[in-house]
Amino acid sequence: MQTSVMSPTFPSDMLLTTEEVATLFKVSKATVRRKAVEGKLPSVETCFGPRYRLSEITARPDDSDMEGNRAKVMSKLLNAKDALERVLEEL
Repeated sequence: MQTSVMSPTFPSDMLLTTEEVATLFKVSKATVRRKAVEGKLPSVETCFGPRYRLSEITARPDDSDMEGNRAKVMSKLLNAKDALERVLEEL
């Protein structure tokens, strides 16, 4: 007897709860709510509270946003490197 393993498929318009989104991104529910209030995370109001479309929260940001984030991260890394070198010099 042969069995097959099927991967689950989810409709792209599936609505997720605040807790499910928080679990997906490994953040707190409060962070998800705050991002929705700030307009950074699109939500749909239902009679059961806010819901988040799977297709909208998993959409990839455009390249210009990615470049801006890379520049910020690189700047922070360089600042941390400089601070670490100063600490090492003092030792």
